Amino acid sequence: MKDEKIFKIAIITTIIGLIGLIITSGYVVAPQIKISEIDNTKIDSEVEIDAKITDIKILKSNTMIITLADETSTIKLVIFNCQDFKDMLHKNMDVTVTAKVTLYNGELELILQNMNDLKIK
Repeated sequence: MKDEKIFKIAIITTIIGLIGLIITSGYVVAPQIKISEIDNTKIDSEVEIDAKITDIKILKSNTMIITLADETSTIKLVIFNCQDFKDMLHKNMDVTVTAKVTLYNGELELILQNMNDLKIK
């Protein structure tokens, strides 16, 4: 009988914990930082930056490579399947981006994971 009671308590606390995680996960936001603060410790983390678009390249694979700059440094932002942004983004445009930091060919870059995470100012 005691094992059955312990099992029920464990199931109930697990369900309560999962519900708590689901509710609070919506309140977790990426930290807003300067580009120069992005380093190897931020790999696989999401960050938010305010920056200016200084260059845009569109590859044949429908991937957009955007160079972003703030007053501290520059970094590349990669947007896969960029159909939604081809005509919207231009050089010298100010944007706020929330993206995942990755390392590609020895260089840090940002990967846009959700189209809503790029906001034009």
